[in-house]
Amino acid sequence: QYINPKSHSDFLIRVLANALRRSTMKFQFLFLLQLQVVTCFPMTSSKSSKKNRFQPKKQRQPGGGGGGFGGGPVQKTTYTRDESSEILGLLEFLCSQKSLGLDSSHGGGIEVGFSEHGRRGIFCTTSFKKNDIICQIPSDCGLALTEDPNDKLTMVQAAVNFLRLYKNHPRASQEWKPVLNALPQSPEDSHVSLTPDWYDDEELELLEFPPLIQQIKKRQQEIHDAVNQHDDLSLEELQFATHLVSSRSVAIPLTDTSNESALDDEGRPVLKVEKDPKFLRVLIPFLDLVNHASVKNANCELHLIDPQKDEAWFCLRAKRNIPAGRELCVPYGTTGIESSSDILRDYGFCPTDHANVDKLMMKRLKEQEPTAYPKWTTTMEEDNFMLQEAEGRLATIINLRACLKLAEMENDNDS
Repeated sequence: QYINPKSHSDFLIRVLANALRRSTMKFQFLFLLQLQVVTCFPMTSSKSSKKNRFQPKKQRQPGGGGGGFGGGPVQKTTYTRDESSEILGLLEFLCSQKSLGLDSSHGGGIEVGFSEHGRRGIFCTTSFKKNDIICQIPSDCGLALTEDPNDKLTMVQAAVNFLRLYKNHPRASQEWKPVLNALPQSPEDSHVSLTPDWYDDEELELLEFPPLIQQIKKRQQEIHDAVNQHDDLSLEELQFATHLVSSRSVAIPLTDTSNESALDDEGRPVLKVEKDPKFLRVLIPFLDLVNHASVKNANCELHLIDPQKDEAWFCLRAKRNIPAGRELCVPYGTTGIESSSDILRDYGFCPTDHANVDKLMMKRLKEQEPTAYPKWTTTMEEDNFMLQEAEGRLATIINLRACLKLAEMENDNDS
């Protein structure tokens, strides 16, 4: 199937509009946390006011950026503008498709840059107020990774579709060349933190966390099975495509999650999770460059405007006032409240600001699946000592163990 960028919006708009009509919530798709926090992929109605559109900003002197791929509070830092041909080509393509606010040279208040630590991200060149639309991209620029929204695709199946519909398609790969070129091109790319799909057996055992090891081995086996079923795909090609889809795509909910309220054990209101939720997985160019922070620390969120209209938009919206120079960060994941283990599985790094979610995850694992509870072979002190010398994957593995052990210790102190 050939997918042309100029007509690509039809499928996305139809799916999103149908989903909205089915939903009793006209303004938000809500996700449940199973805690007391709800995060969402907000939706603005078709009669939205001017404040729900991008407004050109007067430029102010940047003061630095922060946050970043590994999480943590969004604090000040310095950055250098990214003027690579890949990013400039992506900006030119998206602006030709009527995107707004993507770069200071195109009238926006943000730009792609590298932090002082060499991490690529998106930084503010001007300040934004809470609820400001920071930038917006037409929905027809999103790369849908399924042909049928009723398909419950795994990451590997979505990766096969990415290769079949875009990357390896003779015509589509040329039409989408600026978008595809802006993605990491190989496992050796400096902007890649490889997901554990690339870990060998020894590295997996070092994780010492049975649920994560089982999930990774299942995905690794699925990758091998898919390669055996598709003669035109190599193992490394599908491994890397799975990494790209897992770490850079967005899952847009298509089913109504506005179930009646309930109370948790401490009497706090929560929402019930739909047992069989449906999602449309999409790669959204440019927005996939935004780095991660937890729900608490993120300063912006993904936003969807006017899904019923022919001109629907994927946006970034400010969650709070953002000074010029700050780095933009959103919570990663389907719900935005994944554990450190979930983030490592799907994004390849271990965040530092998911302690509350880790505590809940470890508590429930101990209560509900005691046989899967980790049996650590090292202490927290030993892990911290090893971290002083560890690099690369080993450092990531030890960081995860330290995060989970800290959550375990805090749970013990609370009980």
